[in-house]
Amino acid sequence: NGHAKLLVDEKVPAASRVVPKPLAISSPPTRRVSNSETGLRRFTVPQKSTYTRALREISRGEKESCWMWFMIPTPPYVVDGVERGSARNRRFALRSDEEVREY
Repeated sequence: NGHAKLLVDEKVPAASRVVPKPLAISSPPTRRVSNSETGLRRFTVPQKSTYTRALREISRGEKESCWMWFMIPTPPYVVDGVERGSARNRRFALRSDEEVREY
């Protein structure tokens, strides 16, 4: 029928099954943001100034500086439905399918 089938271990009593909590992502702390920090510019501005260095570190096989956040972004770090990532994770996290496609 085209729908994914949810697999349930019938040996585990229903009362013991873990039910995922709804994901509640909190917004990063509010602060004044410049145009260079909004949208995808939050990636392209730092990429422009660190690309050569990042490529050199990759070629040497030794990452020494902090460029991973905006070169290879990740989703928000969430624990028990609450965003717990660092300030850099919060700033550079890709937060929607649309943003992932744009990136």
